[in-house]
Amino acid sequence: MRQKSPLCAIWFFFMIGCSTIKQSDTSRTGLEQLLISTAVDQSLDKVDFHPIAGAKVNLKSELLDCVDKNYIILVTKSRLLANKCILVDKPEDADVQVEIASGGVGTDRTELVVGTPEVPLGLMGSIPKIHFYERNKAMGTAKLVVVATDIKTKQPLINSGFAL
Repeated sequence: MRQKSPLCAIWFFFMIGCSTIKQSDTSRTGLEQLLISTAVDQSLDKVDFHPIAGAKVNLKSELLDCVDKNYIILVTKSRLLANKCILVDKPEDADVQVEIASGGVGTDRTELVVGTPEVPLGLMGSIPKIHFYERNKAMGTAKLVVVATDIKTKQPLINSGFAL
């Protein structure tokens, strides 16, 4: 009877498993939303708005077509206001035209697994996946560009390039 105990312990060790269920009541999980908004914040942190500090600014966002468009617009307005800019609705009332566009906004997930995948055995069921090591990583990405031009002279005041 004692000889069966080590075999049972080994069998039991390999049959223990963990599972993760991704569940959300919204179209995206809270983590995904936070990853994207943080990536947007970090991208806009790289844009220097000081050259247009205190100017009357019209923000043009027609070229912005991505996930969380409204958040990007609001954060950009917040950065302009933090630099004492005055936001105006009409370009003719502005000294500066600021345009914002995205080159990509989203999340990436990578999974590294050391072990064996689940092996289907047909009618007999399947051998469960056995992972000796597993690492999951999620990252938010936001590639934004901000261009500011003087309304009268059409001279560039800010050309951020792509802030990633």
